[in-house]
Amino acid sequence: MPITPFVAGGAFSPEAVQALSAVLRAVCVELGLKDGSDPAQDVAETIIQLASTGDFDEGGLQAAVLKAFRRGR
Repeated sequence: MPITPFVAGGAFSPEAVQALSAVLRAVCVELGLKDGSDPAQDVAETIIQLASTGDFDEGGLQAAVLKAFRRGR
């Protein structure tokens, strides 16, 4: 699932969008979420919120998002 539909036009570089999309796919697989589902959209929004600080480290973002969703966000 690409994160592109959730990213405001030009807010992130193409490289960042690629990294964020990889995190979204990995987290959705880990949590057993289907593309386009409401929970997957919540995951995308959380990734964007965390990445807005300028941190695009895939491993760190993935860990932070999984932690947030496992504790009930």
